Amino acid sequence: MSCFELILLAVLFFGVVGAFAWLKKAPRPLPSTRKGPVAPESVGYKLVHRSIRAESDEPLPSGEGYYVLRVNDNRRLSWAKLPPGLVSFAVAGTSSHEDALQRDIFAPGSNLSLVLETDNVYDPGGVKVCSVDLSTQIGYVPRELAPKVGTALKRKEVARCISLWEETKQNRRVGLRVLVVSKGVDFRT
Repeated sequence: MSCFELILLAVLFFGVVGAFAWLKKAPRPLPSTRKGPVAPESVGYKLVHRSIRAESDEPLPSGEGYYVLRVNDNRRLSWAKLPPGLVSFAVAGTSSHEDALQRDIFAPGSNLSLVLETDNVYDPGGVKVCSVDLSTQIGYVPRELAPKVGTALKRKEVARCISLWEETKQNRRVGLRVLVVSKGVDFRT
């Protein structure tokens, strides 16, 4: 055997021995006390009205509506830090649709529709926010989120779009925040 072959054999041997030693020290999960197969724990989410208090690191903004609650620990989630599968945004362009925005079908808690607008000259990737029956538009998904939401719509990954929060001035709805829920997310109503 050549010197090179001996070195290679030694490296291989000590590498295997080191790997077994590491595996022996690796922490093992505790055995389950349950009988039968163990299903992974699901994290559920639901809407809760602002009048119901929950644990959170930040105050609620002005306005009325709902927030997202993680069911496992009753923790209110920040709209900016929602988990994968949930997206929240303020609808863009509502000032052009302010009269339509006053209708009850856009009140917080209502279901809405998202529609791809491929024929939009200004933004071919635009996504409209409309009433469920598609008869009334109130604005758009913000430009920075439109590609992500548009792709989810094309893939048919969007389960629901819900009116989440309203901003009001002088008893008129002037802004709306929505929540988009992807399929596969444990979202309870």
